[in-house]
Amino acid sequence: MKKLIGILFLFSIISINTYSQIVWEEINTPNDIKNYSVAVANNGDIYLGNSKSDGGGGVIRSTNNGGSWEFIGLENYTVYSLSFNHEGNLLAGTSYGIFLYDLASSEWDQKFLPVSNTITINPGFNNTIFAGGDLWRSSDDGYTWQEIIETEGGVRDFAVLSQDTVYVGMKNYLGGIGGVSRSIDAGDTWEQIGLDVHYVATLGLNSSGDLYAGCTDHHHYGYGGVFKLEHGANTWDTLSFWPRITSMVITDEDIIYCGFYTTTQYQGGVIRSDDGGESWVIDTTGMGNIGVKDLVMDNNERLYALAGYTNTNLYRTSLPVSLEHQSELKPKTKTYCVPNPFSSRAKIYFDNPSNGSADLNIYSLNGEKIRSRKLNTSEIDQQTIMIERNNLKSGFYIYVISGKNYYSTGKIVITH
Repeated sequence: MKKLIGILFLFSIISINTYSQIVWEEINTPNDIKNYSVAVANNGDIYLGNSKSDGGGGVIRSTNNGGSWEFIGLENYTVYSLSFNHEGNLLAGTSYGIFLYDLASSEWDQKFLPVSNTITINPGFNNTIFAGGDLWRSSDDGYTWQEIIETEGGVRDFAVLSQDTVYVGMKNYLGGIGGVSRSIDAGDTWEQIGLDVHYVATLGLNSSGDLYAGCTDHHHYGYGGVFKLEHGANTWDTLSFWPRITSMVITDEDIIYCGFYTTTQYQGGVIRSDDGGESWVIDTTGMGNIGVKDLVMDNNERLYALAGYTNTNLYRTSLPVSLEHQSELKPKTKTYCVPNPFSSRAKIYFDNPSNGSADLNIYSLNGEKIRSRKLNTSEIDQQTIMIERNNLKSGFYIYVISGKNYYSTGKIVITH
């Protein structure tokens, strides 16, 4: 029955996904390191937290969009979480506490030694920061910490509504109380407010103060899903029982993105909702069918997804996910394919890119990149691309023509 629910849910979101709003591009990372966490600084530098189990460990940084990486320390630790404090310095959560990396001095400082792994670090209002496994709080931007509750590693994420109101999502630890708890006194005391038999991996708040919880498991039935608690309400609404949600980003325009995996951690991707979670589409063009374990957004509103479990890959959206920024930076232009459907060859027509250069990428409906090449001068001058079927199987495909300040996408159908 659980498998049937998952298949029905995935079929429903695939069936309404006539095109993908965003396209993911892979960022080169060292292929011999397993990554647990990702954070992006305001200047665009990318930080990855690594696993110690493969002999790597520590934190690596790229200052050139993945062109090269440098190791910056903590080689003896698995880094489960990364975040920045309000000063812009890096905080790393490990099994040996939180370390603070001062960007000016390039030095690490260990802050405390917890009972359990530090899975999440979440800045709040002013200089308040929350952290878990166990529930910790800092009131001075991460320099000193106070343990609030020992949870045996149950804390997985926080959502901060105001200076006083904070939510925490927890794992159902060996049948104990998990779910979501709330504090209305900035973390001094907590009350359980629902989903108590769920493994709540991630939380998010929209502009109305509605709380969303993404789950990877249920203590009795083994499903995940997304749940919603409207601001001021006491009852949770079930938005989906599937898939298993690992991470969540809600934009200023209240678009919800969730990283997920299905029945196995090796398959999954990103789903998106534009209507408060009432309906969902799969948004994995360029990424393919690969489980996502961490999803973050930078200050330019581009999403980063850390995908895969044995070998991890890092992806970034080619455009900001803000609809306003998309229209400013990469206006969509007209394109169409003739004939469509076709069996052997067709022509794609498009508007001339303003700077005279563009790339063509073709993706399967599950997001896997099938073909990629630069357009030649003749194609750009004539605003026409001849596309050959070659070894493409019959079915639906998405094509994207993109360049600087240029973005155009369409769908092609190949028949027998």
